[in-house]
Amino acid sequence: VIAGAPAVAVNWPGYVNNIMQIPLGGTITEDVMWGPTNNLPCARIRYVATEGSGVIVKRTAGNSTGLAGEWTVESTGSHLAQCWVFVRANTLAWDAAHTTYLLPFRARIVEVRQ
Repeated sequence: VIAGAPAVAVNWPGYVNNIMQIPLGGTITEDVMWGPTNNLPCARIRYVATEGSGVIVKRTAGNSTGLAGEWTVESTGSHLAQCWVFVRANTLAWDAAHTTYLLPFRARIVEVRQ
């Protein structure tokens, strides 16, 4: 990270897998990809646990049987997001230079029931 560099905004992926099954206080680690990115030369950015930078999802409230849930979602490990580009019309791959960006993040998901 360069001191004084502008913030990088990316679109939220719209989903995080398997969160409803997490028990209260439980966590899972996932790979997450999202984009498009507005300020980076990447079609998507991806956090990959096997490469040292996953995403931890923790249930902080609720349960799977009736109480509305709440979760924290945050990068972990090296916090390096890989730069993925289109190599064919609908095929994404890590760019040829294996570019990564230091993009630590933390978000909260709140379930709203009606």
